[in-house]
Amino acid sequence: MVSISEQVLEFFVFYPPVDKVTQQVTSRSPSNPFVLRTFPSLFGRVGSFLWLVVTTAAVLTIAVRLCGGDSSASCAPNVIRWAGLIPLGFFLSIVHFRFNNAYIFDSTNIYREEGRLSLCYKNPSIRYADIKGITVYQSFWGRIFNFGSIELGTAANEGNELIIQGIRGPHELAELIEALRLLNLDPDAWRNL
Repeated sequence: MVSISEQVLEFFVFYPPVDKVTQQVTSRSPSNPFVLRTFPSLFGRVGSFLWLVVTTAAVLTIAVRLCGGDSSASCAPNVIRWAGLIPLGFFLSIVHFRFNNAYIFDSTNIYREEGRLSLCYKNPSIRYADIKGITVYQSFWGRIFNFGSIELGTAANEGNELIIQGIRGPHELAELIEALRLLNLDPDAWRNL
């Protein structure tokens, strides 16, 4: 039987443990080509959520004031229709942020599917063996809600070659990337698992 504290801890763990991932990598089948697939966290748009709530309240307040509190007035639907485009814009930006990018981790590469909801689609990738630096960035809100960005650098470029933005549990994911990087650097490690 699983205790309540173990259930709470499992809720806050976003990625599988390293030993489970390495086991999955070594016994990988063609039907399961990747180790992990993840999307940006909705908490990465805390500001947009706040603006969505503020603009929705403002639109409703303006509609009530312009119509004088009369529910039978014909101006309320028009005001809500046109002013409601502002909260709709924030809502669409939140959806776009969440589903526009996907990050795929397989046994040898990290892929970023960029622009899934855009006109321009890119699919940059980086090999684990080429990664020279892993940097985790978290803002104030990121530390509170446990989201952030991971920058992966290689020797090929001066800057960072791949940035994983707005991801939940960035420190856990960085540890997982580091473990997969070490496995790819040492070919004998695959046989010793």
